[in-house]
This record gives sequence, structure tokens and C-alpha cells, in this order.
Amino acid sequence: MTAEPLPPPQSVETCVIGSGFGGLSIAASLEASGAEYLVVDKGRTPGGRAATRRFADSRFDHGLPFLTDKGPLTRELISRGEAAGMLRQMERFDGENDAWYSPAGISALGKHLAMDLNVRNAAKVTSIEPESGSLRLTVEQGEMTTSLRVVQNLILTAPIPQALELLAALTPDWPEIEEPPYREAIVAMVRVDPARLPEGPAVQTAPTGGGTVIRDYMKFDDVKPGISFRFSPEQSRDLFEASEGEIVATALDLIEPLTGFIPAGMVQLMKWRYANGAGTVSQPYFETVADGVNVRVCGDAFLAGEADGTEASLLSCRSALESLA
Repeated sequence: MTAEPLPPPQSVETCVIGSGFGGLSIAASLEASGAEYLVVDKGRTPGGRAATRRFADSRFDHGLPFLTDKGPLTRELISRGEAAGMLRQMERFDGENDAWYSPAGISALGKHLAMDLNVRNAAKVTSIEPESGSLRLTVEQGEMTTSLRVVQNLILTAPIPQALELLAALTPDWPEIEEPPYREAIVAMVRVDPARLPEGPAVQTAPTGGGTVIRDYMKFDDVKPGISFRFSPEQSRDLFEASEGEIVATALDLIEPLTGFIPAGMVQLMKWRYANGAGTVSQPYFETVADGVNVRVCGDAFLAGEADGTEASLLSCRSALESLA
């Protein structure tokens, strides 16, 4: 894993766009088979939405707060994390030991999984164009722009709208998506006074108005107490274009019965436009061939009705890779 610049020009057999758990699972399989590959991701660290942020001396898993047992592939990921000392089990709701968290923050798990893989972060693909039996990717890394030639397989694990926008120049005949494939999510990260915070489970429904409160501080013993308030999908949709001040005020009103008064300056927001699959895409992946290169689009928005969340991402990505064998 590295954020070093790509040496221009570079050619690779297989390129994976996206270093979330799905993209990293593809990379691990390619690494084990001895294939030539490269993973690129615009994010600064691997893990995708399994992200951790520090704010006001607190720590928050503001993307994926926990891993839960969604199926065999997620169980395999959890087992690997436990064996490496990266994951521990805890009660999510009262009496339910069904969640696994990382005491170093969930982003640490992504970094661990990418450690021995050929992953370049802080590398944003801005265009994909056909070029003489291959695909030419333009990659921005800070102030430097480089190109990457892909000669055999291109796998995109980015959210479907972003992936299809990148592939627009290839004009493939993609299936129609009648409903939005993702739901928005808004997360308020709140620094709290421990003396005013009542005991409770790691996850609970907000006292009023829906949404979910997550006690992030229960996972970390080296930071000051913080909680996350996660708006419901409906609340996130309705507030997504609202001002930051309006969103913060709404969050504080909803959690005040639990936390007491909290100044707005003790809150940071994270907005995810493509947070969770909306259960509208039943295929395991999209596929086409462009200028002789096999192209696959996969991730957690696929396999509606069969899997969801991390399990859907891992299963979709595995299916896409197996289709290239």
C-alpha cells in the first residue's frame, strides 16, 4: 500500500478502481494468483466507507461503525480481523453480541488488509478512454497527472453513478436503473460531556424523531467521549441539501433528551451521497468489453434481495472477478 505517484507511463493487466473491502478482496485474490494488477483509489487511505475521523480529541467511525455477520464472506473477513487483533466483538444492542469493531478505528482494518497489496491511494481516475486495444486511464495525484494503460481487465467498485460516469466515453449498453441505487446518509459526530451521558448500549434509537445514536467512545479507550448521530435514510434524504447549520441544529434537537445541551461547535458532519445500496439492482455486476478490455462494475448496491452491506460488496466483487477467469 502506498500513496507514491504512479511512474508515468505505466501499463498493467488488471486495474481495480476502489479500495474498499470489495476492491481489497479482489486485490487479495489477484495477489494470491500471481496476477499483475494495480488498485487505485481517490481516498487518502484504503477502506472506502469504512472510515475513521478524529475531532475534538474524540474518534468516530463515521462510515461503517461496525461489522456484522451478514453471511459467509463477511464472517471470513471478521475471522481475519480477529486473528490479526484488528477486530473485537461487542454488544451492539442490549444483550446482542453481534457486532465487531476495531479498537484502532475501522479504517485501521482497511489499512491492514491493504498492507501487502499493490494499492495506490490519493490517486483519482478522472477519465477512461479506449486506445488501440487497451484502455487509457488518466490519474490525478495531487498536482501531478499521469496515465495508466489497462490491457486486460478493468474492475470498478466505485458507486454505480460514479463508475458509469467514468465509463461514459465507452458508451456501453448498460442495463436501465429505474430507481436510485443508493440511499444518502448524514452522520453528526458529537463531542459529549461524559458526566451528562447516561449509560446505555453501543447503539440505540434516538429519543425523539428517529435516527440512531452510536456511542463511539465505547470502542476507544484512548480518546475523549464522542457519539455519532446517524439520521435515518428518510431524514438524510430530506436534509441532504440543507445548510450545515440547519443539519447540526436538527441533530442536536433530536439527541438533547439523551445528551443535554451541546454547543454547535462540538459537532462535525459527514454526508455520504452513496452510503448504502437501496435494494434496486438485482444483478451481481455489470459487464461489457471495451476495446478488447473486460470491464466489470460491482459493489454493495448489487445483489438486491440476496445480500446487503459488506456481504453484498464482497459477493458482487467475487462474482465479477470469477467471471473473468
